[in-house]
Amino acid sequence: MDPAKVADPDDTVAPEASGAPEVSAEVKSAARPEVKVEPKLMAKFENQAESQPDLKLTSPETPPGKSESKTGSKLAKSGQRFSNIIVGLVLIVGGAILVALVTLFTPTPTPDQNVPYLLEPVEKHLDANLRYKSADSLENKDWRHDLIVEQAIWTNEISKMMLGRPDAKPIENKRDFLLFLADSYFKDEPHFSEAKAAYLAANATPRVPHAKAYDYSDAELARRIGYCDLRLGFYDEAESWLKKALVNIEADKNLKTDLSVMGCRDRILDNLTENYARMGQSKQAEEYLNRRLTAIHLKDVEDSVESPLLYNAALIKEQMGDFKAADALFVKAIERCIVDDDRHTPIVPESLQDNSRSLARILMTYSHLLRKMHRNPEAIATMRRALVIYDNPL
Repeated sequence: MDPAKVADPDDTVAPEASGAPEVSAEVKSAARPEVKVEPKLMAKFENQAESQPDLKLTSPETPPGKSESKTGSKLAKSGQRFSNIIVGLVLIVGGAILVALVTLFTPTPTPDQNVPYLLEPVEKHLDANLRYKSADSLENKDWRHDLIVEQAIWTNEISKMMLGRPDAKPIENKRDFLLFLADSYFKDEPHFSEAKAAYLAANATPRVPHAKAYDYSDAELARRIGYCDLRLGFYDEAESWLKKALVNIEADKNLKTDLSVMGCRDRILDNLTENYARMGQSKQAEEYLNRRLTAIHLKDVEDSVESPLLYNAALIKEQMGDFKAADALFVKAIERCIVDDDRHTPIVPESLQDNSRSLARILMTYSHLLRKMHRNPEAIATMRRALVIYDNPL
């Protein structure tokens, strides 16, 4: 067959399908020019093709070794997960068994162990657990937040008694709980209004003898009510309560032998001295100051190492216009107050942890004296030092 008469298969279209006239081979050859390849170039391409490996158009197959490694890693991961699940189950079961054993062999606490502060005087428990850190600690814990919690507890217990709830404590504990609440407010300055109200309620509640009762003598309870009035600025009421307390304590037959009774007497005299000094009655204040010195066998207040004595003497000197003597006494009172508080609380001087409201009160009063003496920079610095203590968070 003549090659010139054979049509290109790609260009062959049935005339019936296209409806176009048949194109001759001459026309086709004219439309597509023939590409000529030189023999040398063709030979070069053929040599390169022979030197290269066969190229396959099909997708490359995964090498057997690689497929096996993937399968092995999947098996290893699934095995590791299974091991983790087993270990977790073992730990859970072991923990449950341990908790069961501890629960089984631990004795159930008695009410005495659960709430010891409800069955005996609360002071030692609060001192040990709430108020202060150990003496080895450099800074004092801010215990006023714990006092707020404590106040909520006593208020709740008293409310149960007043409402007659079945879960309330025995009614004979009512006076105890009122005193607990009052003491908490008494220490949590400046809540003297709440403290006074609770002390008055306790004073109006009859004593009911019972085991481990918590109570104050009539003299000490009257003194605490008078002290609250003193801090609130109700000086006439404070005078009345403090004089009543003094009469009671001087009638105590153990005044000369019992140190606690002597201490109560000393605090009453200190409070009366300050109350008269703040009322501007310097003669009466000086009279009670001298009675206080006589009680501890001292003739001169300068020989005292008690901060309240030095503070009251400074107030009296300020009222009498002797600012220089008052200045020296205030300085000594501040020094002794820091020493005493560091011994009991312990406190870092001028620290943000300082909770000594007694020190703050002395500093603030001393600041007023410094202003009278026209020592304004010192007055401002002293007042700021007092406010650091007063502004500590409750």
